[in-house]
Amino acid sequence: MGEKVKEISVFVDESGTFDPDVEASRFYLVCMVFHDQAKSIADNVQKLNDALAELGLPEDHAVHAGPLMRWESPYRNCEGPKRRIIFSRMMTFIRRSEITYRCFCVDKRTVDDYEGLRKRLLREITTFLTAKMEDLIAYDKLKIYYDNGQSDVLSILQEGFKPFNPRVEFIENVTPSKYRLFQAADMIATLELLRAKLQADGHITTSEKGFFESIQKLNRAYLKPLSRKLWA
Repeated sequence: MGEKVKEISVFVDESGTFDPDVEASRFYLVCMVFHDQAKSIADNVQKLNDALAELGLPEDHAVHAGPLMRWESPYRNCEGPKRRIIFSRMMTFIRRSEITYRCFCVDKRTVDDYEGLRKRLLREITTFLTAKMEDLIAYDKLKIYYDNGQSDVLSILQEGFKPFNPRVEFIENVTPSKYRLFQAADMIATLELLRAKLQADGHITTSEKGFFESIQKLNRAYLKPLSRKLWA
């Protein structure tokens, strides 16, 4: 028998819009979650499924961090305490799973236009991937999971990962409900956006603060534990 193929999965999500209007969204983030397929997360996935079932949600429910915070669909019938529990269960899944992540964040006040934002993101992503070249080329396959939500992000990913061809494979038909780690990327992007706001302005919105009950709790229960997963 031949050697087992070594694979790493990269789940990608974004937060924000390429719209140059900073009032629409000041920060733009691209989040990558890395998972070595040799390190099973099956038990943690099942625990999360069970936890969601106990809360009355289908086992295949896709957790969406932003709507949870903002009390939007599909959580309009969930009061604050239940929404916080769902958010917490997803964070527990992230903490327990053997994954790492990296977020690329651009303050749109520091770029002139759409093209400036695109170039900054591509440069930051390329710099990181180049620094991790030795680690990444140890894998036979790099599988990229992105739902093609924004064509700009897809083109940046295709260009950024080009040096790793032919190892790279972009998975088709990616939807949040299929992959817990895609949902993890969504939550990490949401939390890192909050971190960016705190670092830039020292505060977040009243509704965001209300969801976490306090900035201190946000830091203690989410931002600090999340930092331990950072692929520095």
